[in-house]
Amino acid sequence: YERAARAAMEIAMKMSDELLRDAAVRQIVELCLKAGNAATAKTLFRAIQSASIRDEVLREFPQLQ
Repeated sequence: YERAARAAMEIAMKMSDELLRDAAVRQIVELCLKAGNAATAKTLFRAIQSASIRDEVLREFPQLQ
């Protein structure tokens, strides 16, 4: 899981489209939470800049507040 999350994050950070990058980070946040790594999920959540994606994530995962 950790290797896959790290590789996915490296790919996401190379995306030039901010909305696509935020959507990718959102998926990685969900992966981290499913793996029980809330600390990493919270850190990655703070990297999401799109208000609509942040709101969606918070509705689904209120523990990230």
